[in-house]
Amino acid sequence: MSVKKINKLYILFFVLIFSCSKRESITNYQDIYIYTSDKDHNSIHDVVDNYLFDFSYYTPNPEKRYNPKSRTAVDFMNKPLHSLLMIISIEEFRDSTVDAIVKHLTSNSNDKISFVNDYYAKDQLLFILKYKDSQDLISGLSSNKEWILEKLKENDYKKIKINDDENFFWIGRGYPYRWILLYEDIQKYYQTPKLSWERLESKFNEILDINIISYKTQFETSSFNNKTRKIYGVYGTKIDSENPTGGPFLSYIIDQPQSNKVLIASGFVNFPGKNKVFHIKELEYILETIK
Repeated sequence: MSVKKINKLYILFFVLIFSCSKRESITNYQDIYIYTSDKDHNSIHDVVDNYLFDFSYYTPNPEKRYNPKSRTAVDFMNKPLHSLLMIISIEEFRDSTVDAIVKHLTSNSNDKISFVNDYYAKDQLLFILKYKDSQDLISGLSSNKEWILEKLKENDYKKIKINDDENFFWIGRGYPYRWILLYEDIQKYYQTPKLSWERLESKFNEILDINIISYKTQFETSSFNNKTRKIYGVYGTKIDSENPTGGPFLSYIIDQPQSNKVLIASGFVNFPGKNKVFHIKELEYILETIK
């Protein structure tokens, strides 16, 4: 067997081994890791940046919606946990490692672009691109741009459970874990902070199978929607849980005009040992913009 074939088998062995066990993916909502030929990743990075991830927010300074980060095939073999990955093989930029990985991932498919869910980690999205040259890559990204961006959006919050009869809607994402729970309830259960807390405790236990903890509870009035009441607290799994965990939660109690109902919009964060402020603020923004 030739040295070249041995090297390819060695590469594929490690790719297969690395993809066996699944951990949790990590996201910062912006970075997308691009794995390419070591020699020509700068030129490929420029193409991806200019023809796919070209949108910027002005805050007022421009900030990219998605920020591509160039990496090598060796970095890919080190089992990255980032939630958004893209590996690109270009014929004119021959790289035996990249080509071997892409061949393994696509099983010799002729499709120029494909994707794999949960390859190295849970809730991880991996795009695989293989093109003849830079111009072919530009053409492919331009024609598939809308599809790729839609796939990226799908990797956000996912449905966990919806029950129309009981009027609740539960979605989430990870890692770090964030849940959003919406449900409608009777207004009389939320007339005071004490009643509100007791009712939330009952509903969270019933729907989410978690407990809320009487620790540093905070009550606040928010003016974003007719002086909506707001509760901050801490939740945890039940005492007999196999995987005890927990974290902060916040709930908005939104009165429904001309009815005896309220809308409860709650957000939960689970990110053990890490700073959670960013994720709490993210949930606040989402919940305060619900229509």
